[in-house]
Amino acid sequence: MKSDLEELRSKLIIQYLMKKTELGQQALGTTLFPDQSEPRKKIRRWLAGSGISASNRRTIEARFPETKCLFDIPLYPLLSSEKLSTAEIEKLLSPYKKDQSPGVYWGLPDRSILNPNPHRPIFGRSNSQALAETGSVQGFAIILGLVQLARSKQTTESVEEKIRRNAEIYCHLTQAARAFPNVARHPIFREIWPLLYERFKSLWLDTLPDPTTMILDNELMMRYITMDAEYVLWRGGYGRQSDGEKLVVLPPPVIVPERKEIGLEL
Repeated sequence: MKSDLEELRSKLIIQYLMKKTELGQQALGTTLFPDQSEPRKKIRRWLAGSGISASNRRTIEARFPETKCLFDIPLYPLLSSEKLSTAEIEKLLSPYKKDQSPGVYWGLPDRSILNPNPHRPIFGRSNSQALAETGSVQGFAIILGLVQLARSKQTTESVEEKIRRNAEIYCHLTQAARAFPNVARHPIFREIWPLLYERFKSLWLDTLPDPTTMILDNELMMRYITMDAEYVLWRGGYGRQSDGEKLVVLPPPVIVPERKEIGLEL
């Protein structure tokens, strides 16, 4: 599991650098490590999925400071199907918490290569709908954190509490599904989104109390990711048509099978 997540991070960063610099593996390796005899080997290993060490991270950030947000975003550990502790999750989400303004709970970075436009603060700790409607990678990551928090508390012995946690999971997973197309359509994630989606699907199946009650609609998800029209979420689920400014309803890419009651003849 860890290797899969390291593969995601390494590929994301190296593919971003190659696209930004328009350099091949050898030239990028020489740019980052001019004193090494075979710097291309590092680039090849990272593209193949090897993790980037702390010392190599410092080298990359010194040359390309904007990559810090790609290293720091908690997307990778929060996509893990392995259960995280509450303390671990809270630590991963702590950079986005806001304590200064009454009612404001989440705040996204003002500007970065992941988020070039400023976003309004998010009111309410569990407001995954507002987080999805930011259209940001960070918003998606925070929703995954909310999923993980609800999941970490599923072991409670209280039936009422279990029902409440399960309802939270269904809600947050639905909003994560709504948010995912904007992540996949982001220029930095455009080449590796299938790997990201596989990790998301694994988390989805491992988290749902009953995987048959809510299913990811792969066909609709693909349509949202690849369509020419803008994928804009606003007040519940809207998108722009490519031929104008008209807003149309975009349902969540989720299938909820109908449950039929079974009648018993007495």
